[in-house]
Amino acid sequence: MLFRSKTHDGNEVVVKVQHENIRAKIQEDLQVLAGLAGLAERIPEFAVWRPREIVNQLSRSLKRELSFSQEQANLMMLQDALDRFDGVRIPRAFSSHSSARVLTMSMLTGDSINHVQDPAKFSYAQREAIAKKIAALYVEMIFVKGIYHADPHPGNILIEPDGTIGLLDFGMVGRIDDTLRENIEEMLWALSLKDSPLLTSIIKRVGKVPPNIDDSLLSIDITDLIATYGSQPIHQIDLAAALNDATDILHRHRIVLPSQDRKSTRLNSSHLVISY
Repeated sequence: MLFRSKTHDGNEVVVKVQHENIRAKIQEDLQVLAGLAGLAERIPEFAVWRPREIVNQLSRSLKRELSFSQEQANLMMLQDALDRFDGVRIPRAFSSHSSARVLTMSMLTGDSINHVQDPAKFSYAQREAIAKKIAALYVEMIFVKGIYHADPHPGNILIEPDGTIGLLDFGMVGRIDDTLRENIEEMLWALSLKDSPLLTSIIKRVGKVPPNIDDSLLSIDITDLIATYGSQPIHQIDLAAALNDATDILHRHRIVLPSQDRKSTRLNSSHLVISY
């Protein structure tokens, strides 16, 4: 729950308070999901998606997200990382007024990014400038800082009249180490060159590949993917469809990507950790 308030010295703040008994309710729901996942594992068409592992990851993630102390730490880390990035605002945490179940932050103002499409509020030039700034922001976070806001839905991005971007909700923050960053860069490079053999080799290096994989069929699927999306202008690419097609290829060939939140394997195969 969110409340607006003021500190004794007049600072306008937003107070985030955890719902009562939320831990017990989440635990009950997770137990139900775990049971359903166990049943799904018995069906070959569902087993390839590893439903029990998905539920286990969800369980770990939700339990971390229940700690507002972790969210405050995430907020402060991103604030420090983006301190010199112009045109971006992040709330300031009030540690003296926060705890594991209460988080007090300075209040940001502005419209949801959904309102940017309203021509009465934002011109085409303003919309274009905002889009470029958000793209530059995520390039900075992912490829330079190695830490990024991992829940960028419209409710978590505010746009002020002057185009300043405000980020909200830091329950999910991703971290990328140098190895994963290099792999992403190589993948983008392979896509830009339309080099399917290179992209195939990177995918096999990063993912867990079954011993009986058919390399020729995988290469054909990757070639088709590049042929479908590699020649399209970037503004015409249906990103959701491209990601769905890429995910289908991975599951069709039973290639398992590293878990995103197992810190114990971070230095080996994971390379990507999301803190909640």
